[in-house]
Amino acid sequence: MQSSMRSTLILGLLSLALAGCTTARPPLGEGLHGPVKELRAEFDRRVKGQFPIGSDEAVLRAELLRQDFAIVRDRDAPFSFSATYHSGGIACVEDWNVRWSVYAGRIADIEGNWGQTCL
Repeated sequence: MQSSMRSTLILGLLSLALAGCTTARPPLGEGLHGPVKELRAEFDRRVKGQFPIGSDEAVLRAELLRQDFAIVRDRDAPFSFSATYHSGGIACVEDWNVRWSVYAGRIADIEGNWGQTCL
């Protein structure tokens, strides 16, 4: 009996530890499902719909920071900036990326991309 309780306790602690290694998707990626190609395209559409070309870049930055994206200067043309959010757990990790360029404080070009890496 004591061995069974010990096993149950160990299994419970392991489950808690694994749950702690999982992070949720960013709100910008919530509710997206489907095959990889479709999910990438839908995330791109969502990004472009929420932050269309010509809109205020400050709004984009504020929202991405609110959603815990990490923003960096992007050295790859044609984009000037990129923001990345990592989610997932031990077996699979998802990367949510938004890249954009700016002209006079306005979004000049933007794209969203999603990728997944699994063990």
